[in-house]
Amino acid sequence: QCLESSALDQSFVSLLQCHLFPLPFSHRTDSTSITRQKMSFRGLFNPTFARLAASAWKVVQGDKVTIVSGSGKGQVGEVVKVLRKSEQVIVKDCNMVKRRLKKDHPSQKPEITYERPVHRSRVAIVDPVTNLPTRVKFGFLEDGTKVRIAKRSGAVLPRPAGPARDTKRKEGDLDTAPDLARKVTYSQ
Repeated sequence: QCLESSALDQSFVSLLQCHLFPLPFSHRTDSTSITRQKMSFRGLFNPTFARLAASAWKVVQGDKVTIVSGSGKGQVGEVVKVLRKSEQVIVKDCNMVKRRLKKDHPSQKPEITYERPVHRSRVAIVDPVTNLPTRVKFGFLEDGTKVRIAKRSGAVLPRPAGPARDTKRKEGDLDTAPDLARKVTYSQ
């Protein structure tokens, strides 16, 4: 090795051995270097980082989409739910599956039919002008609002009307009252 352990701290040497000169696990004796390599490996290939690095979602609840690949290719439906954690969407009346229930189940029906989630890479938004699948880009209007634009026709894709989000914070039992928070309790 080119580094002398007497000149450098032993932990620094093990760090260099771990990251700059990786050796197979069988050749390492220092447990901290093995732990460091495992941690860096988990950090680099963690699927959470891939999701965070993905661009903004262009498919939202209420969009009309078509399935572009897989067993349900060509089916058109409306997005019922977006599952961001698993990068999937549930499309109404698409990718339907049947499941048989046990005989002692309280429901009277012996089988149920429901939509299975579809990965977001397998769906494409339907262009409102041409009724064909299109890719989507983001753009800005003259007044500065950010909108989705269909690449096929250049038409602006409006956000579907959904339930209004309540952005106002509600006060709870443990919150400090506003008049007490504004009260001056110190002297200068």
